[in-house]
Amino acid sequence: MTGSLNTQGSTWNRWDLHIHSPYSILHNEFNNDWDSYIDRLNDLEDIKAVGITDYYSIDGYKEVKKYKEDGFLNNIELILPNIELRLNISTTRDRPVNFHVIFNSEVSTDDIEDKFLRELEFEYNHRKYKCEKSDLIKLGENFVSEKDSEETALRCGMEQFKVSMENIKNIFKRHSTIFKNNYITIVPNSSEDGNSGIRDNQFVATRREIYRFADFIFSGNPQDKNFFLGKNNYSETIEQCGKLMPCVHGSDAHSLESMGKPNYGRHTWIKAETTFRGLKQLVHEPEQRVVIQPHHPENKNNYNIISKVNFQDNSCSLFNETDIEFNPGLNTIIGGKSSGKSLLLYKIAQAISEEEVNLREKDYLWKNPYTKTFINEQPFNVTWRNEENSNTNSENNSGKVTYLPQMYINSLSEDSSNEVLQEKIKSILLEDENHYRFLKEKNELLTVTRNKIEQNITNLFESLQKRSEINNSIEEIGDKKSIEKEVNRLNSELQEKVKQSKLTEEEELKVEQVQTAKKSLQEGLKNLEASQNKISNLSKKLQSINEQVNESLNNNEIYDENDQNIMFIIKNLQENIGESFSMANLKLIEEKNKYSQKGNDYDEKLKQVNEELHPLIEKMNNREEIEQLRKNLEKQNEYVNKITSLEDELGLLEENIIKLCETIINSKKEYMDIQKSIASYFQSIESLNGINVYAYLTFNKENFNEKFLSQFMRKGKIDNIFDRNYEMNIFNDEERFIFEEQNHINKIKYLFDTTLEITENKLKKNYNKRSLIHALFEPYIEVKFDLYKDHDIISEMSPGKRGLVLLELFLDINNENHPILIDQPEDNLDNRTISQDLVNFIRKKSLERQIIIVTHNANLVVLTDAENVIVANQDPQLKENENRRFEYFTGALECDFINEENTNKLLSKGIKSHVCEILEGGKEAFELRERKYGFN
Repeated sequence: MTGSLNTQGSTWNRWDLHIHSPYSILHNEFNNDWDSYIDRLNDLEDIKAVGITDYYSIDGYKEVKKYKEDGFLNNIELILPNIELRLNISTTRDRPVNFHVIFNSEVSTDDIEDKFLRELEFEYNHRKYKCEKSDLIKLGENFVSEKDSEETALRCGMEQFKVSMENIKNIFKRHSTIFKNNYITIVPNSSEDGNSGIRDNQFVATRREIYRFADFIFSGNPQDKNFFLGKNNYSETIEQCGKLMPCVHGSDAHSLESMGKPNYGRHTWIKAETTFRGLKQLVHEPEQRVVIQPHHPENKNNYNIISKVNFQDNSCSLFNETDIEFNPGLNTIIGGKSSGKSLLLYKIAQAISEEEVNLREKDYLWKNPYTKTFINEQPFNVTWRNEENSNTNSENNSGKVTYLPQMYINSLSEDSSNEVLQEKIKSILLEDENHYRFLKEKNELLTVTRNKIEQNITNLFESLQKRSEINNSIEEIGDKKSIEKEVNRLNSELQEKVKQSKLTEEEELKVEQVQTAKKSLQEGLKNLEASQNKISNLSKKLQSINEQVNESLNNNEIYDENDQNIMFIIKNLQENIGESFSMANLKLIEEKNKYSQKGNDYDEKLKQVNEELHPLIEKMNNREEIEQLRKNLEKQNEYVNKITSLEDELGLLEENIIKLCETIINSKKEYMDIQKSIASYFQSIESLNGINVYAYLTFNKENFNEKFLSQFMRKGKIDNIFDRNYEMNIFNDEERFIFEEQNHINKIKYLFDTTLEITENKLKKNYNKRSLIHALFEPYIEVKFDLYKDHDIISEMSPGKRGLVLLELFLDINNENHPILIDQPEDNLDNRTISQDLVNFIRKKSLERQIIIVTHNANLVVLTDAENVIVANQDPQLKENENRRFEYFTGALECDFINEENTNKLLSKGIKSHVCEILEGGKEAFELRERKYGFN
């Protein structure tokens, strides 16, 4: 029986359960050519199981079985006897309803013939005939002439022999110790000789009884399949049949040419081990276990399927080096505590992708328990279905895998805003090219806007520094009003002194005229100097702007530096801009030179005025005193002119500071508007297989406190720094920032304005206003994604449901089809959620991707109809294991046997028995699955 162990479990294979043999008495076109018949069976390379069919006989089956025992038909793994009967019920076309009984090949042929066929009875003319050759010939002789052969009489007897369902039921009941669970009944559904041919309303109950007695339906019609699976009308199917039923189809071959060739290419594919037990699983899984179609049902790519794994270089004698087989569908690893289940899953992940394992550790949601242990160093190999290998000793492994360690999803679900989950949601959203392009464009805009804010903050503090320097310069010169008052005083004193001089009236008038001319020349010279200073400042400003433009164009975040066409355009633009700035500077220099020439002219005229004034001054009695007054007056006028010039420059600077502040706030608003547009866009997208995305803006209060508030020297409440805090609702009682989308920019503007005005003694050492403003405008706002399903936001779900939704999201990536490894996905889930939601999700997902899960829950093994079960066991004393401490064996769920001679060994039991023993509720799970389809 252990031949059903260490396999890939339930796999898709072609079955043909309706091939007649050359011993079939009715409609035989084989001409008793057994050699050609066996050759034809040998040629059916793509068929793994056959039902050898005869009317009221298993002679053909016995003959084929003998060939198999003699070494023929190695291509066929399972041969079953199919007995075709005729019921004593007719269709509207006056033909008896056909009825098939397929027996387990483990039932002896003697029991089938003695305890079933010979106990079938047909009564004619007050005599009972048994279903054996001699009686069938005698029955036939009632309807043929004496000249006819025994073969003709046998054929006629078979045509006349009809059985009742009651007869069949009684036989199975009478010999239940032999036949219980060892037979399958099948009724065709054709209108000619099948059950649907019973149309008369008087026989509705009869038709229903036949359906209820039958296990399968012989039909390749898609409409029949939908009806018997309850797809059209579930209630009507249950009313008619009492249960859901699988449809199977065979070639119904009566000739060599038709063997294995059903009409319309309607081949029967069954997902099961090629045993009678595997076939019986169709009763319990009528939809998932069988399909009728021309091509193979399993279409996963070979490079996405793990075929087998094994431990290598087993010098420590802890692990067997034999292969552990895996199914392309759902594989479940079961075992007791510390049996090596999670160990096996980890080694598979490690061999395929160390990066995947490291990623889980970096997420800080899982701590690797195997680090620095012998398990981590144990060599391990994974073989893919395309015959490529991945192993722990190679740096260039092929294949990819998603690995979810134990409690990883639960940790992930504790905070829906954590970075791991946020990145996972984004990766799913960005699979759509439109979503990817939209977000890329918006992120580029955010980068540009962010850089603009940073640059303008830099410009702002350069202007603030310049303002401070100008104010210091004015302060060093003195108070303008006081200086102007002194100028008035000196003028009055000078005029008085001049009046007291010995100059004539004409000379005094001349002095006054020359002094006026001199003053005019001095003012003109001052204005020329001011103009030259403005030109110099403008030239410096143009140079700064040119450098900023070049720096922005050199920022490769706004374009692809590998795109040569773009690079050419940018370089050409830089050259043109540079030439324009150079031309402008040349013209400014020309203007400055013109002012310099005018200044020289003024200097020359001033020299002439001084020469003209000098002899007149010499005539004055108090000329030294007057000269000193004049010099002092000139100096004070210079101070006034300098202050006036600085005040003019300060006025322009103040205007620039105001504009920069407005630009910074507007850019902050622009940044937030871009983020709002991102949230709005993703808020409106379609659901991801029933899971909707809720996009919103969130404010990182921890970062804000750490980067901005932490710079203040705190004494008392925060209101002492920001006096409008309560009015504007900026900080709560715990002094945490209150984020409100509609008022956020107003709050930032207030903090900005207030911060610019505070004194730096309110800041901690090593901090200043510049660092504070940069911290204020850090991008604390982020676009976050939440999920909701069935109108429930994930953050408001129970931990179990939240974990289930995250598991669905984590694994529902459309363009990823590589294997999924999950360690105990049932953690924190109640039984109802497991048996319904989680089971349905895993079953659905296993149709698309290979899944390998470690589980303690029977429902995840049985109700998911796991194709392959891996039993793990750790046994240091080797009481249960064969020869290693850690041992694994695999098989299909339907693999069930018990070796009574040595029950303490693991291999003495089949998979089903281990499921029932190891997993709590295993027996109940099998019963629940059977009740689901109407079986008791």
